[in-house]
Amino acid sequence: MNVEYAFLCDYADPGPKLTAVGIGIDSIYAPSVPAQHPQLFAVLCLRFSLNETRRTKSFEMFLQDADGQNVIPPISTSTEVPAPAEGMTYRTHRIVHGMYGLNFQKFGDYQVSWIMDGMEVHAIHFRVIQRPAG
Repeated sequence: MNVEYAFLCDYADPGPKLTAVGIGIDSIYAPSVPAQHPQLFAVLCLRFSLNETRRTKSFEMFLQDADGQNVIPPISTSTEVPAPAEGMTYRTHRIVHGMYGLNFQKFGDYQVSWIMDGMEVHAIHFRVIQRPAG
C-alpha cells in the first residue's frame, strides 16, 4: 500500500472524479480562540497492489491538537478494497471526510492522521494561528 496523495481543503466531492476546492490548507487564521471553522475536508488516496485487494480494511481518522487531544471524535469506517480491473496491477481507493463546525480551543499545531488496520498510514500537519492585525 502506498499513499498516492493526501491534502486538506475547503471542500471535496469524491464522486467518480474527485473534485476539490482550496487544496493545500496548512494554516487556519483566526482572530482569537476558541476559534470556529465552518468546514474542513481531509482527502487521502491509497494505492493497493493486486495482492492487497479483495480484503476488508478498517480506517480511522483523527483530528488532534499538539497534545494529542481529539478536536472531534475519531471517524471510523471500513471497506473492501475491490480487485483491480482486468489487466491492471493495482487499485486506488480514496477516502474523503468532511468535518463541520470545528472548534479549535487554542492556537498551535494540529494534525489529521489516518490509521488503517491499526497502523498510521499518513498524517497532515497544520496550524491554527492568530490573524495578523490589519
